[in-house]
Amino acid sequence: GSSGWQKELVEMKEKEIAFRLALIEDYMEANEVLSDGFWFTIYNNEHINMPDICSYLLTQESNPILGTIPKNHGAGLNCLLKRMQFVRCHPALAVWYIFWDEIWRSNGDASVVKAVAEEIDPYSDQSVAYRPMPRDQLEMWLDDRDLLGKSRCYSSYITEETLDALYARMEKESGTDSLELRGLKIT
Repeated sequence: GSSGWQKELVEMKEKEIAFRLALIEDYMEANEVLSDGFWFTIYNNEHINMPDICSYLLTQESNPILGTIPKNHGAGLNCLLKRMQFVRCHPALAVWYIFWDEIWRSNGDASVVKAVAEEIDPYSDQSVAYRPMPRDQLEMWLDDRDLLGKSRCYSSYITEETLDALYARMEKESGTDSLELRGLKIT
């Protein structure tokens, strides 16, 4: 009687211990790649600046590869921070940037987009992602580059319906903090 359930209880406890040890091992392995400190200090701090990032990576980060980022990839890190600064300065600008980033990611291989890659790719400082403009100007810009579509039949084109959605969302995100008051008219 009782020895049967006691044996099962022992087996169940052993399985539980093995399960917990596997979880701990998974956690430790993941922590070697991106430590708890990285998540807390860097990732969860959208307002962190370059000196604080470098200080953390050089003096506190346990992953030696991440510790080399300021030295080996300083320009890339600086580019990332400037992109973050751009999207944080106004919600409508974040919408604008994300729109162009998605156009690039989803259509960057299309010949019509490749032809103007430097003007669309958000990794380029010439990218339209950093140059918001009123809709009429954008339509001319798109038309000059054969990107303004008249229908939904070709996914690489940006249609009027897409622009309706983009500008409506930017206007919604502007709320009472109009970009026009900051000297940038977008509608």
